[in-house]
Amino acid sequence: MEMIIPVVVNDLVSRLVSKLVHTYQERENVGQKLRKLHLMLLKIHASVDEAEQRFITNQPILLQLKVFREAMCQGYYLLDAFESRAAEAEGDRDEVRNLYSISSFNPRKRIRRMSSVLRSVLLGDKDMSKLQEMICLLEDVDANVLAFNTLVSGYPLRPRRRPYDTYLDISNCLFGRHAEKEHIISFLLEQDDDDSTDAQALSVLPIIGHHRSGKKTLMENVCKDERVRGHFSWISLLDGDDLEGEMLEAAIVSRGEEGMLISNHDLQLKRCLFIIEFALSVDQESWGVFYRRASNLMKGSGSKIVIISSLREAEKLGTANPMILRNLEPEQFWYFFKAVAFGSTDPKEHPRLLSIGMQINAAIDGGFARAQWYGGVLRENLDVHTWSLLLSFAKKAQKGDAHYGPRYKAVSLYTVGGTEASHSCVFRRSRMDVVNGKLPELTVHDVMSLGRRPKVAPTGKKFDALVWRSVLPPYRVYVKTYAMLDESVERKINRYKSRNSKIIR
Repeated sequence: MEMIIPVVVNDLVSRLVSKLVHTYQERENVGQKLRKLHLMLLKIHASVDEAEQRFITNQPILLQLKVFREAMCQGYYLLDAFESRAAEAEGDRDEVRNLYSISSFNPRKRIRRMSSVLRSVLLGDKDMSKLQEMICLLEDVDANVLAFNTLVSGYPLRPRRRPYDTYLDISNCLFGRHAEKEHIISFLLEQDDDDSTDAQALSVLPIIGHHRSGKKTLMENVCKDERVRGHFSWISLLDGDDLEGEMLEAAIVSRGEEGMLISNHDLQLKRCLFIIEFALSVDQESWGVFYRRASNLMKGSGSKIVIISSLREAEKLGTANPMILRNLEPEQFWYFFKAVAFGSTDPKEHPRLLSIGMQINAAIDGGFARAQWYGGVLRENLDVHTWSLLLSFAKKAQKGDAHYGPRYKAVSLYTVGGTEASHSCVFRRSRMDVVNGKLPELTVHDVMSLGRRPKVAPTGKKFDALVWRSVLPPYRVYVKTYAMLDESVERKINRYKSRNSKIIR
C-alpha cells in the first residue's frame, strides 16, 4: 500500500503538469493564429479599399472583388466574435470577484458562474476548427492579392473631394453592391439589336429583392453615375401602383437638381430611362397599356425601363433576366453596422460595447435604413447603459413585443401593406427625399425609446417620424409614417398581414 500511493500521486502530478503544458501551448498557438489572421485581414482590406476607389467595369474582376470582400468580412466577424466572448468573460470575472468580496452566500451560484467563465476563456475544438478554416480561406485569397492589385491598378481612380472617416465613406457609397451596379449600367448602355423582332419594344430589367434590401439605393447610385447621366437625356421615377396617373403626356422627370415637364414630342426625340416601382401589386392591364404606349412613342430611341419591386410577379414583366437582390450575409452586414455604430471610434477601445453591438446586429436582422437608425443612436451614446437598452428594444421588436403602454401601439404604416385597415388607418409610403423643408419634430428614436405613449396626434391620426438623415450632400432624409392605433385596429392589421403572402421572403 505504501508503494502504491507514491505511484498514484506521481501519475496524477505528471498528468496535471502535462495538461498545464498542453493548455499553455494551445493558448500560444491560438495567439499566433489570431495574429496571423489579423495581418492577412489588413493586407486584404487594403486591396479591397484600393479596388473600391476605382472605376472597374470588368465583371470577372468585380466578382473577384466580391469574393475578397466577403472573405474579409467573415474574417473580421470571427475576430470580433472572439473579442466579444472575451469581453463577456471579463464581465463574468468581475461579477465573480463581486460575489466573493460582497457575499459568502449562495455557493452554488458562485460555482456555476466560475464554470461559465472558464468555458468562455478557452476556445473549444469547434472554435479552433473555425479559426483554422478561416486562415486557410484567407491564405487562398492572399495568394491572389498581388495579381488582383496589378489588374485593378489599370483602372482610373474615382474622384474624392476630401478624406472621410470609415463610417462616412460607407454611408456615401454602395456597400457590397458594386457587381450589381455595373450589371445594371451595362444593361442601360447596351445598344438594342435593330435586327431583332422585338426591336420596337423597350428593354425592361426587373430588380427583385426583399423589403429594404437596397433596391432604390442601388438605382440611385446607378443614376448618379456619369456614364448613365451622359447616356440618357431624361430619368424618371414612376409609381407602378398608379400607372394610369403616370401616363406619358405629362411625366415629371428630373435631371440634376431640376424638375422638368416634358411632352410626347420631347419623348420622341430623347433617350429616356424610366424607373418604375411596384410596391403593392402588379396591375397587368395598366402595365400593358403603359408599355405599349411607351414603346410606340419612343421606338428606336434607346430608352430603357427598370422595374424595382419585392413582388415575385414583377419578374414576368422583364425582357431581360431579372436581377434578384439578396440581403447581405450576416458577416458583411456586421461590417457595415459596426462602421456606422462606432463611427471614427476604435471598437477595441470598447470591448463590452462590441459584444452588445454584435447582439443588436443579430436582432435587427439586416436592412440599411434600420442599420443607419440604430447605428446613429449608438454612435451618439457610447455607453453600456444606452446600448443595453437598445439591445432590449431590438429583441422585443424582433418578437413583435415592442409597444408603448397597455393599450396603444405605434405601427409603421409601411407594414400595413398598402390597403386601408380601417377608416382611421390609411397607408402612406415611407420615403427618402432631399431635405428642402421642415423636418418632422419626432424621430423614430423618440417613438421607440419612450416608455409611454408619444405626445402626438390622438388615436387614429398619422404622424411622421425622422428615421435617418445623411451627413453628406445632398443630405437625404428617410421618413416613416406612424399612427397610434387601439387594439381593435391593430387586430385588423394583423389579420391583413397574415393574408398577405405576395411579398418575397
